[in-house]
Amino acid sequence: MKIAVALALVVAFAFALAAAVDASSDANHSRVVVFDAGSTGNRVHVFKFSSDVDGVTLVSETFAAKSPGFRDLASKGAKVAADSLDALIDVARDEVPAKMRSRTKLTLRATAGIRLLPEGAEAAEAIMRAARKKLMGTGFDVEDRRVSVMSGEDEGKYAWTSVNYLLGRVGVGKSFENGGGGAEDGTSTVAVLDLGGGSAQIAFAVSDAAKASAPPGKGYVQSVGDGGRRDDVYVKSFAGYGLMAARAKVLATGGDDEDSGGNGTHPCVPAGYVGGCEENCYGLAPGERRVLYTGSHTTAFAW
Repeated sequence: MKIAVALALVVAFAFALAAAVDASSDANHSRVVVFDAGSTGNRVHVFKFSSDVDGVTLVSETFAAKSPGFRDLASKGAKVAADSLDALIDVARDEVPAKMRSRTKLTLRATAGIRLLPEGAEAAEAIMRAARKKLMGTGFDVEDRRVSVMSGEDEGKYAWTSVNYLLGRVGVGKSFENGGGGAEDGTSTVAVLDLGGGSAQIAFAVSDAAKASAPPGKGYVQSVGDGGRRDDVYVKSFAGYGLMAARAKVLATGGDDEDSGGNGTHPCVPAGYVGGCEENCYGLAPGERRVLYTGSHTTAFAW
């Protein structure tokens, strides 16, 4: 009996010590939860940071993805679309201790899948309201403005910033004080081509002269950075030219012929394929349709 009691005390002490160590380590750590509601599915990133007198350092990142996303679930209603976040919310809860959730910021940004939603702007807004309501009930620090649809230009800008930050090149190309041109260590920033599901973005740093010659009021050139250094970045988003949306445009070029009984055929589609879209076609303009492919032809790429 005494041995059992002693063992229990040792175990209890071990758990208490572990909790104290965990609490001590959490004192210098913070988390941020970011949801990406993309064209082909939803993803969550949980970033863990440490902070000390030397600054803030990324310690780890947890990532999870789930399909389908808002675009494919829109026809089933806003609640069903918002409920698709549940599994990813569980991932975030597993990574953030309950005592820290109320001070852990959570953000959701939707991209081209919502911007190009065939069901229209009202359906997109309903989904975002449902998602906002769900996330605000998770216990995390969530604000209305942090659950929103991101513009294509912001997609390009943030993609450029992320890639060049990871390469250690943000802010090295130019200085407010000296207007320098080129990185101090001989490197330079890199251009980014971002091929999403619904849209495609291009972004690259430009010179002062290029910035000055950009069309006024168009927002093509955006500044990245603060403090004493910045980069001026040209950003352009091409709506409807992401991987999935562009595919829809390509397949929509099929014609009608007598062999297929009046249904459309396409040289990139194998014989006997049946498919298409008659209304609310993702990636196409309202009213456009993607014809059916039931032709008996041989694909142009057959060997």
